[in-house]
Amino acid sequence: MADPPIPSPSQSITPEECLGHDSSFSGAGWAKGRFASCQGKRLWVQKVDCLIGTWFCSVVGNAYADMAVIHYTKNDSDFRDILEVTYVGNWRVVGDVSGVPLTIRSTCDVTSGGGSCARDVGGTTRSVDSWAARGTSFEYASFAQNGGAAPNALATADLRWVATVVSDIGPSTQRSDPSQARCDRASYLLRSGAGQGCVFPWAPTPTWTVNKSQSPQTAQNIWEAQNNPNATQPPSSRLKAIPAVLHRTANATEIRRHRGVAGRACTTFFPGKYPAPNTDCDEYPMASTREGSVNKADGVRDYVVKPINSTDNQDAGRDLNRFYAAQRIMGSDGWNDAFQVRVP
Repeated sequence: MADPPIPSPSQSITPEECLGHDSSFSGAGWAKGRFASCQGKRLWVQKVDCLIGTWFCSVVGNAYADMAVIHYTKNDSDFRDILEVTYVGNWRVVGDVSGVPLTIRSTCDVTSGGGSCARDVGGTTRSVDSWAARGTSFEYASFAQNGGAAPNALATADLRWVATVVSDIGPSTQRSDPSQARCDRASYLLRSGAGQGCVFPWAPTPTWTVNKSQSPQTAQNIWEAQNNPNATQPPSSRLKAIPAVLHRTANATEIRRHRGVAGRACTTFFPGKYPAPNTDCDEYPMASTREGSVNKADGVRDYVVKPINSTDNQDAGRDLNRFYAAQRIMGSDGWNDAFQVRVP
């Protein structure tokens, strides 16, 4: 049997890896990252025989199996496809389960933004004994997400697996909780080097690690902001509360306001050092975040500024934009994605 078409090893999930996480068995499941997630299930199938219609019935067999449904999305594609690979294995059969049909399929339903989320093939139906005889088997399909709300073709969809067994007493269906996928063609992500694509927005918060060797002054400024904020400029009317988890904004007006406030603070609190040749006003939280340096009431200033070398600052900015693209961090359309900032 040929291997299913999975992404690179860094993004791939094995069935064993999926089933080894307790969170795979509830809610949206477990996410390895923003582009790979899975849901697990311990399948239980009964064969029930009845003598007359649905009367005088008895259980004649039970079968148990482990199922891992793994989803992958893309970040650099001309198409917004969601790949699904369903593994079923580790069968345990007690009694007679021959002839009982088991259908395993999945659905993808658009929940916002419009368009469609169409599956390329239907589900798979086999008798339980045929499933069990195959040992571990896999089925795969892809969902093509089209459409989306302007201006960034944003859409969300719920993915679910469905398992149906038919016995003498009628069909019995098990289905998963929804696992949300979000797709877009945001222009600011395209400009940063990402193609159109999809993510699992409920995945763990991604981390931007500052390149300390490339931008040591930026790294030091952020470290001071996170670890000793009240020794930094500008002063605040109360103790500063500067977070390590930030939320992106792609709103150009908001970004300009943050930069304006930061620039004025650098001029005021570092006279003679800013403005100066080959010098930028570095700020944390960054201007491209909701937590940026716009002043709050009563002199509260939960941000840090410092004049630093222009190359250092701009290299860090380019690295941050690459991170935004690589992790598909949105800052518009009601999605101000969270990310963590870490200085090694």
